Amino acid sequence: TDRWRARYRGPDGRERSRTFDRRVDADPWLAAVSFAIARGEWTDPARARVTLGDWSRQWLTGKAPSLKATTRESYRSILKTCIWPTGERVPLAAVTHSDVAAWVARLSAQMGGSRCRKSAILLGGTMSAAVRDQRISRNPCDGVSLPGFPIIASVS
Repeated sequence: TDRWRARYRGPDGRERSRTFDRRVDADPWLAAVSFAIARGEWTDPARARVTLGDWSRQWLTGKAPSLKATTRESYRSILKTCIWPTGERVPLAAVTHSDVAAWVARLSAQMGGSRCRKSAILLGGTMSAAVRDQRISRNPCDGVSLPGFPIIASVS
């Protein structure tokens, strides 16, 4: 069968491509990539493949020198007990707004509102850092409602 290869050159000058079974799938994908590049919202797909576990470890290591020991331990505990069990091996690019909302709902049913909010705020902070590092174009935590609060804030 025929396959369609959509190619584009990223802002870094490297050519990238993706193969599709149908041209009607390739054309809109290529148009969306071109639009993201034109708006300055494009991110290198390889950088977004890092897992949430690896990224959050890197984020915490970079943040650790500026944190009090108790805060650092609190963040480690939240990552270990609340975030990594469901998201450690998930690529950053695969985390969606609806995934985060469902995760917050599950957490709020399992634990107190305070721990759930702290967990969601910490996840929001790690994802904000991923946006700043140009690993993802948007923070999937933005706009997620938390128990007792209207939307997620993030730890930067």
